[in-house]
Amino acid sequence: MKKIIVLFLMFVLIVGCNEQNNNAQGQGGQNQESANNDASNNASNNEANNSNEPVIVEITEEWGNKMCPVMQDEAVDKETFVVYEDKKVYLCCDECVEKFQADPKKYHDFLVQSSK
Repeated sequence: MKKIIVLFLMFVLIVGCNEQNNNAQGQGGQNQESANNDASNNASNNEANNSNEPVIVEITEEWGNKMCPVMQDEAVDKETFVVYEDKKVYLCCDECVEKFQADPKKYHDFLVQSSK
């Protein structure tokens, strides 16, 4: 969740800086027609750049695991999760997040069993 928030804040910061830069270019003694042409060119460039920007997607599906797939005797923390195969996998701690992300296939069978 923290990573999603950080990505969103970075996106807002980048977009805000880009808008300030575009506004500064439009105020440099240009006539209205020239400023409009620059604005339309900038809009086209921004549309092309936006395709490379990260997209924030809300993941609603879950594996449904109640126990941590890494430390299988520990209950999960619903605030600590990663996304694996487009579903949330809950873990017990940040250390387990790192271990899971290093080799998620290692824990696949546990997730399948725990989701039944």
